[in-house]
Amino acid sequence: MPYLGKVYLASSFALIPRVIEVSNALEEHGHKITVKWWSYDNINIHGEKDDNLHPENFYQHPACLNIFNRDFDGIKKCDLFILIAGNTPQKFNGANIELGIALAMDKTCMSIGMLENCALYYPVRKYKDIRELLHGICQLTFPDEDLDDYSPDDFDPSPDCLEDEINY
Repeated sequence: MPYLGKVYLASSFALIPRVIEVSNALEEHGHKITVKWWSYDNINIHGEKDDNLHPENFYQHPACLNIFNRDFDGIKKCDLFILIAGNTPQKFNGANIELGIALAMDKTCMSIGMLENCALYYPVRKYKDIRELLHGICQLTFPDEDLDDYSPDDFDPSPDCLEDEINY
């Protein structure tokens, strides 16, 4: 039976289309996303007027604690944490904090896309695209299977790929 785990996706607001693409691919394979933070109305309190962004006001915003609790709980409940980066290296703010929380909780952490060079990303399993990510999850899921014969280019990302590729 394929790994049907709980996944937390972290990224930046600028990459929401890519987050949705990865989320959809994971859900097609039976994974559950713990928090779809990108779909909430109160998602971006950063978009408020400038006076609300001042540090004296920002952390008093009623949504701030709710967002923290929601995302922290999603990380706590996940089996797998995935940091979604773009095609060029970029800086992350909140997503790096989320990654730190996940690492401290001893979660399996993966990334997709290009991360900036940073030694603190060392324990993160890095993949360049969805096909490689799905293959990496499959290898993680079935450590006793000989999946080294399968390259990510041969890996079928369709929903029933695990049955096709592992032949169990």
